[in-house]
Amino acid sequence: MVQLQQEHPEDIAAISLNLDYSGDSDAPADYREEVGGFLNSIRASAMENVVCGDSFDDVMATFAENFQTDGVPVVLVYGRDGKLLKSFNGEAYDDEISPFVKTALRQESESTSEASSE
Repeated sequence: MVQLQQEHPEDIAAISLNLDYSGDSDAPADYREEVGGFLNSIRASAMENVVCGDSFDDVMATFAENFQTDGVPVVLVYGRDGKLLKSFNGEAYDDEISPFVKTALRQESESTSEASSE
């Protein structure tokens, strides 16, 4: 997602969600420095990066209920209209996710061009 965000900064809004918080006595803020260091190392600073304040188990229960997924990583691809286009769970980024996103961007661009020429 970092690469797609860098290639299409005007067309993609990528958000990362860190789920390291276990819900124990530690606080989500305790992870921010470590998570931030990793995200900087992969040049993800152009993305919105969120450290989750809910426990991993709670988040996964919500994901399972709302997105029919039972594990991470999960990539949810939405269109400009806010509708979920596709949910990926464990698929290969280069082989499946990136081509899907690029195709969706191309189709949206073609649709916009056709609409403006009518």
